[in-house]
Amino acid sequence: MFFFRQPLVQFFFFGLFIFILFEFIDSAGESDSRVIKVDRDSLLTHMQYRSKVFEPEKFEAFLEKLSSKQYQSLVEEYVREEVLFREALALGLDEKDYIIRRRLVQKVEYLSRSSEPLVPVNIEEFYDLNKERYVVPQKITFSHIFFGKDKRGGWEGACLVAQNTMKSFPSKSVRDRSESELGDRFVFNRNYADKTKGVIASHFGGEFSETVFKEQVDTWLGPIKSAYGCHLVFIERISKARFQALEEIYEEVAWDAKQEAITRLTESSISEIRKKYRVVIDL
Repeated sequence: MFFFRQPLVQFFFFGLFIFILFEFIDSAGESDSRVIKVDRDSLLTHMQYRSKVFEPEKFEAFLEKLSSKQYQSLVEEYVREEVLFREALALGLDEKDYIIRRRLVQKVEYLSRSSEPLVPVNIEEFYDLNKERYVVPQKITFSHIFFGKDKRGGWEGACLVAQNTMKSFPSKSVRDRSESELGDRFVFNRNYADKTKGVIASHFGGEFSETVFKEQVDTWLGPIKSAYGCHLVFIERISKARFQALEEIYEEVAWDAKQEAITRLTESSISEIRKKYRVVIDL
């Protein structure tokens, strides 16, 4: 017993006890970090973040309808994601990574975003303030005969052939089926129905688009230059741009008004979060 009364021996056994205790705690902690618990809540959270829609009731119902095979597939998907996430943290991949930074920012934005505005939105007022969003653009319907510049040594040669072809028409205000056989094959279409300036510009070039929308209808026109050559054009109709009446697009306007109200509420929430921090500019 004298041996165990020695201070040095007591100190040794006390140190050994502390060492064993810390080893046990570390191993227990390490063991917990290697355990992935899969429960209903974790699967519901996983599905909502994957879809970027936070409606627990909707996903509860969805989960109930899954077959056993689909359920197992969902579990495997969650486990795979959790394994890779923990491994990334273990490797320190989250440190100074801008992509992860953006993802975390987006996550807080989603958490800050409300699913419903706090007060009812005034749809009529929103429509009056945002009418320009709901404009039906000007559209055109026409046919054309194309004369390619590459086949005729440039625009001058192509336009000369187009002019001579125009002279052969018995009437500029009458279309004939035989006219469809004239000219060259165009890279896009011969006939265009109710197309916007943007579509016409993408096929012919901006200058051609601007020109035809200012021309007369029910008569052969040209030659008009495009990016590819010269054209004879017969315009059937040009519709005017107009505002859509609220009655035509009520559901669309109601949705837009609601989303704008939610966005304002989200930005207000983020502004409140920002008040927690002091910004120091050091440029």
